[in-house]
Amino acid sequence: LGPYGFSTQLRVDDWYVGCAMVVMMALMMWDRPLIAFATFAMFTAVQLFWSASSGIPFGTAGPIMLRHAGTLLMTFAIARGFRQLARQLSVTAERRARREREDAVRNAIATERSLQAARIEATAGPILRRLQSGNPLTAEERRECLLIEATVRDAISGRGWATASVLDAARAARERGVTVVLLDEARDGTRDVETARTALVATLDTLTQGRCVARLVPTGRDVLASILVDDLLGNTRVLEVQRRY
Repeated sequence: LGPYGFSTQLRVDDWYVGCAMVVMMALMMWDRPLIAFATFAMFTAVQLFWSASSGIPFGTAGPIMLRHAGTLLMTFAIARGFRQLARQLSVTAERRARREREDAVRNAIATERSLQAARIEATAGPILRRLQSGNPLTAEERRECLLIEATVRDAISGRGWATASVLDAARAARERGVTVVLLDEARDGTRDVETARTALVATLDTLTQGRCVARLVPTGRDVLASILVDDLLGNTRVLEVQRRY
């Protein structure tokens, strides 16, 4: 209740000045410095005119507005520092995320290479060492090479199918004279694919001739996989495995 108020001789009547400054400080923190400074300039002009009209001398009103201007400038400096810090943190986070992505890709490539090398060793290692010897292959060994080549191709073109049970069933069907083609067009680790694998193994186990084309369907469709069987005598049937939702 002391003297030297803004609009009257009592300071308690000037509560609105602090409220207005809080709003302008908030504008600074919200990255609206031009609006805040323009508002403060207009507010200062109106306040000084009002104080002069009320008989308050400039020597009383002016220093008060200068102190508020200092507060606003300090808020601007703090807000600018926060923005710079936020940008630096954002850049650092992006760099870290990029490094993590690159590391994840490298690890995935290394893991995939190891898996492929192990698969080729398990599937074709013995016959490759036999070829390296330089001795002529027997007819049975040539036939084995064709079966191994088909199995390796299955693991590439039919990646989603390439489990031990499916590859064994496909090899056994080929040994009986069946042409087997495995295709994976999903390429996304489709859920419920084990259901399709079970259906394919059951189908291959019944075939003694003809052709079987198994295809994992791209996502976004009701069908999970289609298995076409052609006995080469004009009889064709298609088994569709539906997705489970």
